[in-house]
Amino acid sequence: MKIILKSFLDFAKNNGFIIASSLSFYFILSLAPFLLFLSSIFIFLISSYTQYYDVVVQKIALIFPPMFKSMILNIIQPLIYEKISYFSLALYAATSLSYFYILDAYINKIFKINRRRPIFELLFIYMILIAIVMVLSVAYLAGVFAPIEVVRKYLMNVFKFGVLYDFFGTYIIPFLSLFIVSLLLYLILPRSKVKLRNALKGAFFFALVLEVLKRLFIIYVVSISRLNIIYGTFWGYIAFLIWVYALFCTFLIGAYIVHNLENKNLK
Repeated sequence: MKIILKSFLDFAKNNGFIIASSLSFYFILSLAPFLLFLSSIFIFLISSYTQYYDVVVQKIALIFPPMFKSMILNIIQPLIYEKISYFSLALYAATSLSYFYILDAYINKIFKINRRRPIFELLFIYMILIAIVMVLSVAYLAGVFAPIEVVRKYLMNVFKFGVLYDFFGTYIIPFLSLFIVSLLLYLILPRSKVKLRNALKGAFFFALVLEVLKRLFIIYVVSISRLNIIYGTFWGYIAFLIWVYALFCTFLIGAYIVHNLENKNLK
Protein backbone atom coordinates (compact mmCIF):
# COMPACT_ATOMS: atom_id res chain seq x y z
CA MET A 1 0.00 0.00 0.00
CA LYS A 2 2.91 2.35 0.75
CA ILE A 3 4.31 1.68 -2.71
CA ILE A 4 0.97 2.57 -4.33
CA LEU A 5 0.69 5.79 -2.30
CA LYS A 6 4.29 6.75 -3.07
CA SER A 7 3.75 6.00 -6.75
CA PHE A 8 0.66 8.22 -6.86
CA LEU A 9 2.54 11.05 -5.15
CA ASP A 10 5.46 10.65 -7.58
CA PHE A 11 2.98 10.68 -10.45
CA ALA A 12 1.40 13.92 -9.21
CA LYS A 13 4.74 15.57 -8.32
CA ASN A 14 6.33 14.84 -11.72
CA ASN A 15 3.54 16.42 -13.79
CA GLY A 16 1.86 13.05 -14.30
CA PHE A 17 -1.55 14.61 -14.95
CA ILE A 18 -0.12 16.81 -17.72
CA ILE A 19 1.80 13.89 -19.24
CA ALA A 20 -1.36 11.73 -19.13
CA SER A 21 -3.29 14.46 -20.95
CA SER A 22 -0.52 14.66 -23.57
CA LEU A 23 -0.57 10.90 -24.08
CA SER A 24 -4.36 10.99 -24.29
CA PHE A 25 -4.23 13.64 -27.01
CA TYR A 26 -1.75 11.68 -29.13
CA PHE A 27 -3.67 8.47 -28.43
CA ILE A 28 -6.85 10.00 -29.86
CA LEU A 29 -4.93 11.07 -32.97
CA SER A 30 -3.40 7.62 -33.50
CA LEU A 31 -6.27 5.45 -32.21
CA ALA A 32 -7.96 4.91 -35.56
CA PRO A 33 -4.73 4.13 -37.49
CA PHE A 34 -3.52 1.80 -34.72
CA LEU A 35 -6.82 -0.10 -34.48
CA LEU A 36 -6.99 -0.33 -38.26
CA PHE A 37 -3.42 -1.62 -38.38
CA LEU A 38 -4.01 -4.27 -35.70
CA SER A 39 -7.40 -5.26 -37.05
CA SER A 40 -6.21 -5.60 -40.64
CA ILE A 41 -3.40 -7.95 -39.57
CA PHE A 42 -5.76 -9.88 -37.33
CA ILE A 43 -8.44 -10.22 -39.99
CA PHE A 44 -5.75 -11.47 -42.39
CA LEU A 45 -4.70 -14.14 -39.87
CA ILE A 46 -8.24 -15.44 -39.41
CA SER A 47 -9.41 -14.89 -42.98
CA SER A 48 -10.45 -18.55 -43.20
CA TYR A 49 -12.81 -18.20 -40.21
CA THR A 50 -15.22 -15.49 -41.32
CA GLN A 51 -17.94 -16.81 -39.00
CA TYR A 52 -15.93 -15.48 -36.06
CA TYR A 53 -15.37 -11.93 -37.36
CA ASP A 54 -18.29 -10.35 -35.52
CA VAL A 55 -17.44 -12.15 -32.28
CA VAL A 56 -13.80 -11.01 -32.46
CA VAL A 57 -14.81 -7.40 -33.08
CA GLN A 58 -17.24 -7.51 -30.15
CA LYS A 59 -14.47 -8.79 -27.86
CA ILE A 60 -12.11 -6.00 -28.93
CA ALA A 61 -14.79 -3.45 -28.04
CA LEU A 62 -15.17 -4.93 -24.53
CA ILE A 63 -11.91 -3.28 -23.45
CA PHE A 64 -13.77 0.05 -23.57
CA PRO A 65 -16.91 1.04 -21.60
CA PRO A 66 -20.18 0.03 -23.33
CA MET A 67 -21.12 3.60 -24.28
CA PHE A 68 -18.09 3.74 -26.62
CA LYS A 69 -18.85 0.42 -28.29
CA SER A 70 -20.46 1.87 -31.41
CA MET A 71 -17.58 4.34 -31.85
CA ILE A 72 -14.97 1.56 -31.75
CA LEU A 73 -17.03 -0.76 -33.96
CA ASN A 74 -17.38 1.96 -36.60
CA ILE A 75 -13.58 2.06 -36.83
CA ILE A 76 -12.99 -1.69 -37.01
CA GLN A 77 -15.99 -3.20 -38.79
CA PRO A 78 -15.30 -1.77 -42.28
CA LEU A 79 -12.19 -3.96 -42.41
CA ILE A 80 -14.38 -7.04 -42.34
CA TYR A 81 -16.03 -6.14 -45.61
CA GLU A 82 -13.42 -3.98 -47.33
CA LYS A 83 -9.79 -4.76 -48.09
CA ILE A 84 -7.15 -2.09 -47.55
CA SER A 85 -4.06 -1.53 -49.67
CA TYR A 86 -0.51 -2.23 -48.55
CA PHE A 87 0.17 1.51 -48.74
CA SER A 88 -2.66 2.19 -46.28
CA LEU A 89 -1.37 -0.56 -44.01
CA ALA A 90 2.12 1.00 -44.04
CA LEU A 91 0.61 4.42 -43.30
CA TYR A 92 -1.34 3.03 -40.33
CA ALA A 93 1.83 1.38 -39.02
CA ALA A 94 3.88 4.59 -39.33
CA THR A 95 1.25 6.67 -37.54
CA SER A 96 0.90 4.23 -34.66
CA LEU A 97 4.70 3.86 -34.44
CA SER A 98 5.05 7.60 -33.87
CA TYR A 99 2.77 7.30 -30.86
CA PHE A 100 4.75 4.31 -29.59
CA TYR A 101 7.88 6.49 -29.79
CA ILE A 102 6.26 9.12 -27.53
CA LEU A 103 5.09 6.47 -25.05
CA ASP A 104 8.59 4.99 -24.94
CA ALA A 105 10.08 8.42 -24.12
CA TYR A 106 7.65 9.03 -21.25
CA ILE A 107 8.13 5.59 -19.71
CA ASN A 108 11.91 5.96 -19.73
CA LYS A 109 11.52 9.38 -18.13
CA ILE A 110 9.68 7.69 -15.25
CA PHE A 111 12.56 5.23 -14.90
CA LYS A 112 14.99 8.19 -15.02
CA ILE A 113 16.68 6.96 -18.20
CA ASN A 114 17.69 9.80 -20.51
CA ARG A 115 19.00 7.71 -23.39
CA ARG A 116 16.72 7.57 -26.41
CA ARG A 117 16.30 4.39 -28.40
CA PRO A 118 17.42 4.41 -32.04
CA ILE A 119 14.43 4.42 -34.34
CA PHE A 120 15.29 1.00 -35.80
CA GLU A 121 15.52 -0.55 -32.34
CA LEU A 122 12.15 0.97 -31.46
CA LEU A 123 10.69 -0.34 -34.72
CA PHE A 124 12.00 -3.81 -33.91
CA ILE A 125 10.43 -3.75 -30.43
CA TYR A 126 7.19 -2.42 -31.88
CA MET A 127 6.97 -5.26 -34.39
CA ILE A 128 7.76 -7.82 -31.67
CA LEU A 129 4.91 -6.46 -29.54
CA ILE A 130 2.55 -6.57 -32.51
CA ALA A 131 3.60 -10.16 -33.24
CA ILE A 132 3.08 -11.19 -29.61
CA VAL A 133 -0.38 -9.60 -29.57
CA MET A 134 -1.28 -11.41 -32.78
CA VAL A 135 -0.04 -14.77 -31.45
CA LEU A 136 -1.97 -14.30 -28.21
CA SER A 137 -5.09 -13.35 -30.18
CA VAL A 138 -4.89 -16.40 -32.41
CA ALA A 139 -4.21 -18.56 -29.35
CA TYR A 140 -7.30 -17.08 -27.76
CA LEU A 141 -9.35 -18.00 -30.81
CA ALA A 142 -7.97 -21.53 -30.84
CA GLY A 143 -8.50 -21.96 -27.12
CA VAL A 144 -11.98 -20.51 -26.90
CA PHE A 145 -13.80 -21.00 -30.19
CA ALA A 146 -12.55 -24.47 -31.08
CA PRO A 147 -13.75 -26.10 -27.84
CA ILE A 148 -17.10 -24.33 -28.25
CA GLU A 149 -17.80 -26.18 -31.49
CA VAL A 150 -17.15 -29.50 -29.73
CA VAL A 151 -18.93 -28.65 -26.50
CA ARG A 152 -22.07 -27.46 -28.24
CA LYS A 153 -22.63 -30.93 -29.65
CA TYR A 154 -22.63 -32.61 -26.25
CA LEU A 155 -23.59 -29.90 -23.75
CA MET A 156 -27.24 -30.17 -22.82
CA ASN A 157 -27.56 -27.23 -20.43
CA VAL A 158 -26.99 -24.43 -22.92
CA PHE A 159 -28.26 -21.70 -20.58
CA LYS A 160 -25.64 -22.27 -17.89
CA PHE A 161 -22.90 -22.59 -20.47
CA GLY A 162 -24.01 -19.35 -22.11
CA VAL A 163 -23.95 -17.48 -18.80
CA LEU A 164 -20.47 -18.81 -18.03
CA TYR A 165 -19.20 -17.91 -21.50
CA ASP A 166 -20.68 -14.41 -21.32
CA PHE A 167 -19.06 -13.84 -17.91
CA PHE A 168 -15.72 -15.06 -19.24
CA GLY A 169 -15.94 -12.84 -22.31
CA THR A 170 -17.26 -9.76 -20.52
CA TYR A 171 -14.99 -9.69 -17.46
CA ILE A 172 -12.07 -12.12 -17.72
CA ILE A 173 -10.95 -11.51 -21.32
CA PRO A 174 -10.79 -7.68 -21.06
CA PHE A 175 -8.88 -7.97 -17.75
CA LEU A 176 -6.39 -10.47 -19.18
CA SER A 177 -5.96 -8.40 -22.35
CA LEU A 178 -5.10 -5.27 -20.37
CA PHE A 179 -2.90 -7.26 -18.00
CA ILE A 180 -0.83 -8.92 -20.74
CA VAL A 181 -0.39 -5.79 -22.87
CA SER A 182 0.62 -3.62 -19.89
CA LEU A 183 2.96 -6.36 -18.63
CA LEU A 184 4.75 -6.43 -21.99
CA LEU A 185 5.03 -2.64 -22.03
CA TYR A 186 6.39 -2.47 -18.48
CA LEU A 187 8.94 -5.16 -19.31
CA ILE A 188 10.09 -4.01 -22.73
CA LEU A 189 9.85 -0.21 -22.84
CA PRO A 190 12.27 0.73 -20.01
CA ARG A 191 15.88 0.74 -21.21
CA SER A 192 16.91 -1.08 -18.05
CA LYS A 193 16.25 -4.60 -16.84
CA VAL A 194 12.91 -4.93 -15.06
CA LYS A 195 12.20 -7.91 -12.83
CA LEU A 196 9.22 -9.97 -13.92
CA ARG A 197 7.55 -9.98 -10.49
CA ASN A 198 7.65 -6.18 -10.33
CA ALA A 199 6.20 -5.84 -13.83
CA LEU A 200 3.49 -8.37 -12.88
CA LYS A 201 2.50 -6.26 -9.87
CA GLY A 202 2.36 -3.08 -11.92
CA ALA A 203 0.35 -4.77 -14.68
CA PHE A 204 -2.06 -6.32 -12.17
CA PHE A 205 -2.61 -2.90 -10.56
CA PHE A 206 -3.29 -1.31 -13.95
CA ALA A 207 -5.69 -4.00 -15.19
CA LEU A 208 -7.59 -4.28 -11.89
CA VAL A 209 -7.94 -0.55 -11.27
CA LEU A 210 -8.95 0.10 -14.87
CA GLU A 211 -11.67 -2.56 -14.72
CA VAL A 212 -12.99 -1.04 -11.48
CA LEU A 213 -12.84 2.44 -13.00
CA LYS A 214 -14.70 1.16 -16.05
CA ARG A 215 -17.62 0.01 -13.89
CA LEU A 216 -17.60 3.28 -11.90
CA PHE A 217 -17.36 5.28 -15.10
CA ILE A 218 -20.42 3.52 -16.50
CA ILE A 219 -22.38 4.39 -13.34
CA TYR A 220 -21.14 7.98 -13.50
CA VAL A 221 -22.08 8.52 -17.14
CA VAL A 222 -25.44 6.74 -16.94
CA SER A 223 -26.67 7.86 -13.51
CA ILE A 224 -24.82 10.99 -12.42
CA SER A 225 -23.23 12.84 -15.32
CA ARG A 226 -25.06 15.58 -17.23
CA LEU A 227 -22.61 15.60 -20.12
CA ASN A 228 -25.41 15.05 -22.63
CA ILE A 229 -27.15 18.22 -21.39
CA ILE A 230 -23.99 20.35 -21.41
CA TYR A 231 -22.39 19.10 -24.64
CA GLY A 232 -25.42 17.80 -26.54
CA THR A 233 -24.57 15.36 -29.33
CA PHE A 234 -20.84 15.71 -28.59
CA TRP A 235 -21.14 14.23 -25.10
CA GLY A 236 -19.93 10.80 -26.28
CA TYR A 237 -16.62 12.25 -27.46
CA ILE A 238 -16.16 14.18 -24.22
CA ALA A 239 -16.85 11.05 -22.18
CA PHE A 240 -14.39 9.11 -24.34
CA LEU A 241 -11.69 11.74 -23.72
CA ILE A 242 -12.27 11.50 -19.97
CA TRP A 243 -12.00 7.71 -20.13
CA VAL A 244 -8.76 7.75 -22.14
CA TYR A 245 -7.31 10.29 -19.69
CA ALA A 246 -8.19 8.02 -16.74
CA LEU A 247 -6.64 5.08 -18.59
CA PHE A 248 -3.28 6.82 -19.01
CA CYS A 249 -3.26 8.17 -15.47
CA THR A 250 -3.66 4.58 -14.26
CA PHE A 251 -1.04 3.26 -16.69
CA LEU A 252 1.54 5.84 -15.61
CA ILE A 253 0.88 5.17 -11.92
CA GLY A 254 1.43 1.48 -12.69
CA ALA A 255 4.77 2.41 -14.30
CA TYR A 256 5.74 4.34 -11.16
CA ILE A 257 4.83 1.27 -9.08
CA VAL A 258 7.19 -0.87 -11.17
CA HIS A 259 9.93 1.78 -10.89
CA ASN A 260 9.55 2.12 -7.10
CA LEU A 261 9.56 -1.66 -6.65
CA GLU A 262 12.78 -1.82 -8.67
CA ASN A 263 14.38 0.85 -6.47
CA LYS A 264 13.20 -0.93 -3.32
CA ASN A 265 14.90 -4.14 -4.46
CA LEU A 266 18.17 -2.28 -5.02
CA LYS A 267 18.28 -0.99 -1.45
